[in-house]
Formats: sequence, structure tokens, C-alpha cells
Amino acid sequence: MKPTLVVMAAGMASRYGSLKQIVPVGRGGEIILEYSVYDAIRAGFGRAVFIVKEDFLDEFKALQGQKMSRHIAVDYVCQRQADRVPADVRVPASRVKPWGTGHAVLCVKDVVKEPFCVINADDFYGFAAFDAVGRFLRDAPGSKPYRCCMAGFRAGNTLSEFGTVSRGVCSVGADGRLSHVTEYMTLAPSGDAIIDRDTGDVIPYDAPVSMNVWGFPAGILHEYERFFLEFLREKDLEKNEFYMQDAVNALMEEKSATVDILPVENRWHGVTYRGDLEPFRRALSAMDGYPEKLWD
Repeated sequence: MKPTLVVMAAGMASRYGSLKQIVPVGRGGEIILEYSVYDAIRAGFGRAVFIVKEDFLDEFKALQGQKMSRHIAVDYVCQRQADRVPADVRVPASRVKPWGTGHAVLCVKDVVKEPFCVINADDFYGFAAFDAVGRFLRDAPGSKPYRCCMAGFRAGNTLSEFGTVSRGVCSVGADGRLSHVTEYMTLAPSGDAIIDRDTGDVIPYDAPVSMNVWGFPAGILHEYERFFLEFLREKDLEKNEFYMQDAVNALMEEKSATVDILPVENRWHGVTYRGDLEPFRRALSAMDGYPEKLWD
């Protein structure tokens, strides 16, 4: 069974016309997510599912979905705040945004019935990440304890020379698998290591970090729903978010899932700061494996 690529693109509605997710980076005017879909096709993925905001759906289809749908099966899921929220949960009137990345993944529960890889729309991961996750998903069983995976980039390959970055730093257990993800918000190079300016913690350059490239069996979506309901009943609903890694950490703690870290040696690219754009374009133009225009 071919795995499915799930792209978290709900943030594009608020950024369209600005930098970051929609700025052209390719020689043919392609944006970052087009390279992710192109690499997923090369890695043997059979379908792409885009998570978007409802009021941006038609525009997204016209601007992006239609050209990619000529090369891979495409589906769309809208992330709405009310999705999967029980009627007896009282949501504060001040809460206007959806519930975070874990909720975004949960929104595909009725659409995705096969192993899937989740990514951000605004990160360039490279072919190796999709190839590694795709191979893992084709071989992993779908029953409990769930066999999951994540592409583990070296922390030093994910920095920006123009400012601090936020990263999920991975702790590795005695079995060589992921044991926990710790979020750091202000990582910057400091001599031979990386320092988090908020906490003062020092991170080795070769420490594996999560860039939100996760591989899951379809059955794990039932677990996401369980943890989301717990979140709704226990957290401050005015400002808290239900993150993907919250569910992953909880599953690992209760021994319901394992997560293999799949090493990725190439550099991650993104446009966190305006200064990142031109170095990224130069690096992309020098990479092998991409035609001048992706979809010709």
C-alpha cells in the first residue's frame, strides 16, 4: 500500500501574498510545498492530502492543487475550530483559531485510511527524508504498539544565520528510538554547540531534531482523538494548543507506540527570516534531481 502525504497548509490563508509559505523559490516560480510533493511522488507516495482553512480552499485549489493533481491524487481537508469538539465543551468566545498541529492531523481521520507522513507546508526537507519515511511506512505493521517514525535532522543543519529558530530536540532511549521531544524556542549557534537563549541549555550540533516530518500508521488517528478530548477537558482553552508531539510523547509514555528516528544528513531549508531567501534559492538551484520547472 502506498503511503499518503499529509501537508499542514492551514496557515497559508493568513500568509498568502507575503513571505514564508508562498514566496517563489524555484526557477519556475515554484513554492516550497511543491518541492515536498514532487519529492514525495519520487519516493513512492500515492496521494497528497492538504489541510487548509475553509475560506481559502477554492483559492488553494486554483493556485496550487490543480497543477499537482495532474501528477498525484489530491484531496483536501478543512481545519475548522469546531471539528472533533464535543457539544458539551464550552469554547471561550475569545478563541478564534484552531487547536494546533495535533488537531490539524486529527482532521484527516475520516479521509486517511493508510499509513501517512505529516509535514509542514513551509519547510524544504529534501528527497532523502521522504524516501526514508516512505520506506519505513511500507514495511511497518499497523497494529499496537504502533510503529511510527520521524525524520531526524542534525540540529546544526537546521539553523539560520539571521536569527534564532525553534526546534523539537529529540532524546534517544537505550533502544536507539525516540524517548521524548523537548521544544526550544530560541536556538542559535554558540561556538562548537547550540544554545537556547531562553533557558541557557546547550544542544550538540549533531543532536537529532524534529522538523515535523512524522510517519504514522492510520490507526494512530484514534489515539489522537482520545488525547484531543483529554486536552479539551483539562487545558486552558483560551490560549493552549494541542500539538502533534504532545500526542506522540503521551503514546510513548504509555508504551502504545514506538518512534524510530530516521537520520537525514542533508540540510533543511526554510525562510524563517528574509535573509534566508536568497541563500536558499542558490542552494536549491545547485541541487541535483529537480528540473527547471517541476510540473512540465
